[in-house]
Amino acid sequence: MLVVIASSNADIVEERVCLFSLINTGHKIEDIRIIDGETGEIYDANRTTVLGRFEVNSLSSSTNFTQVRSYIPLKFQGVSTVVIDPDTIVFEHLSGIFSGSPAHGIYARQAYGYRKYATSVMGYNLPKMSKSDSDLYVELLASSEFSIEDKIYLSEHFARALPWDIHRIASKWNSFDYVGAKTSVLHFTNLRTQPWIYGGHPLEALWFGFASSAIESGYLTNEHIAVQSRTPLPYDNQRMSLRPDFTACLDRNYGDFGIFKKMVAAVTQSYRDVKFQNPIPWLWNWLL
Repeated sequence: MLVVIASSNADIVEERVCLFSLINTGHKIEDIRIIDGETGEIYDANRTTVLGRFEVNSLSSSTNFTQVRSYIPLKFQGVSTVVIDPDTIVFEHLSGIFSGSPAHGIYARQAYGYRKYATSVMGYNLPKMSKSDSDLYVELLASSEFSIEDKIYLSEHFARALPWDIHRIASKWNSFDYVGAKTSVLHFTNLRTQPWIYGGHPLEALWFGFASSAIESGYLTNEHIAVQSRTPLPYDNQRMSLRPDFTACLDRNYGDFGIFKKMVAAVTQSYRDVKFQNPIPWLWNWLL
């Protein structure tokens, strides 16, 4: 099984933290790939070797890596593959997404609305495609018949046109800004509260703990931090992709945060999530 982190230079720090969490849960480094959503280049896990490159049609998203998810089947055929966003922490081996199922198809959790899916953590278990099938799939992705949202969220309209079934997986494989005893993948999905950019996230200590471990293990370096510190956010070019006090946060003693501060942070995060997603999608995601 392959794992593909869909990333960019604006996300290289959280990408390296995600990589560390993958290694920490038993994934082999030779089975991990990085795809840069800005350049289309495919790297090995350490970004030392370019293994390939592909062109994608822009889906115009707030994050550069969103567009590459749908193109994964064209490059990694005949092998089970999980594509994952970089703003995640993995707590369990991702092979569990397929739950031993031999069924071909796409595996994702439902979210955001009726028969829509969160493709930020998505499994592909697909057969090899003939050239004609590949050409048809490319045409489908480029078709103006489907909106950007149709393609990103695998809407019912778009899903009917796909040649594969979509298999619903448990929300624990893509848990939005919440971690519990059963969480397998934590996804910092609210772009306005991600702890490496903004302060106040209730799971800030958890993420910076993983970041510190990634540095100690050599997966995250000062060079990575410097690159992202100079890179503007794709959705807000007035702000850099790392908070100014990032290095200080790595050394902060989060144990000093009392229960009251943690409760305030949790309530504030819930409010920000509702504001970011709108009440109905937020409630839908929470119930799922």
